[in-house]
Amino acid sequence: KDFRAKNEWPVHLNETHLNQKVVDVGPHDTEKCPETGLPMIVMHCGRIDVSLAPARDFQQHAQYLMETVTFDRPEVHERGIALRLDFKGASFAILRKLHMDDLTRGIDIFRTYPVKVKKVYLTNTSVAIRMAVKAVLMLATKNIRNKVVVVNN
Repeated sequence: KDFRAKNEWPVHLNETHLNQKVVDVGPHDTEKCPETGLPMIVMHCGRIDVSLAPARDFQQHAQYLMETVTFDRPEVHERGIALRLDFKGASFAILRKLHMDDLTRGIDIFRTYPVKVKKVYLTNTSVAIRMAVKAVLMLATKNIRNKVVVVNN
């Protein structure tokens, strides 16, 4: 089943499709990557509060921003985008509140979207997050490992 149909998302997202509570929290925004010049989606992980709205609504907001930075921009489709995961205020406690569907949907957003993620920056990481990332990256392909940069806090 198509990703959007499966998640009951319209083919083209706009502001009216977004949960206003999520928009007000400002969990994600966009900026230009200083290193590569690529459009960059910034995910403020510490602002994601699944007691305020379902994880699905936060993910839909991220999808909307991806569409915003890529729509009608063939150069972005050719060059790709960057991601910055800002862990300021984030806690592993949120993982207990997520369901497998939430994790699968998060992965599928990037797997099904026709723009390549060229670089991933992790900022404001705790020791625990850096250790978890290191463990995950040991299992990842070299191509994936080369895309991920943990920025010193």
